[in-house]
Formats: sequence, structure tokens, C-alpha cells
Amino acid sequence: MPRASGDSWATINGEYEGLVYRSSEGAYQSAKFPAGERVVYTTLGAAAAKALAHSRVVDAVWWAGREDQVMRDVVWAKFSQNPDLAARLVATGEKFLEETNWWNDTYWGVYQGKGKNMLGQILMETRARLLANK
Repeated sequence: MPRASGDSWATINGEYEGLVYRSSEGAYQSAKFPAGERVVYTTLGAAAAKALAHSRVVDAVWWAGREDQVMRDVVWAKFSQNPDLAARLVATGEKFLEETNWWNDTYWGVYQGKGKNMLGQILMETRARLLANK
């Protein structure tokens, strides 16, 4: 089965909100903070970007409810700017995509058969959008 490459940790240069990031994870993590504080995330790999974001205080009221749309926007930027990745995602056809994980993430993925699978849903939405834009 073709892999969609939804891996947010992969090193892929992509523009999001005027800045070019090394990974979609970096773009996503940066979005938790005001625009003036995001540039540092552009030079970091995915793990370092996540670690930096988790070491800082996020305004929970401001961030609440934004995470899904930010992920949609970041995933769209990733696939729309990388034709090879877009082709891999489209090649999954009508398959159900699930972000299975071992780290107990039941919001973005599925852990031990349970989870909301928001990343999988966003990948499937992105696939449909790519097909509609062909």
C-alpha cells in the first residue's frame, strides 16, 4: 500500500503563513505562539520544535479551538507545496487513513484501537481537496 507520508516529523521545506519551515511539525508548533515569536521554529527539526514549544507557556484560551484548523492549514501547505507527497497521498485512493501510534495519542491518532484520529481525518480531507483541485 502506498504511504501517504503524513509524517509531520519528515524534513520537508514548506511555507506556512509567510515563513519556510523544515517540517510540518515545526510549523504546527510555532502556530501556538504570536507571529513575532515563530521565526525560531523555521530552523529547527521536528523534535526540537516540539521540545521548544512544550518548554514554553501557551496561552490556552487563545489556542483552544484553533488546533484543528492550524493542522488543516499546515497539512494542506505540506502537500500542496510538495507534488511528490501529494501524489503519494492521492495514490492511497479511497483507503481509510489512520494515524496509529504507540505514545497514547488518542486525539490526533489511534492508540490500542481507540482514538479520534483527527490527523487521519485531515489527511483524507486533504486528499479529497487535492483531487478536487486537479
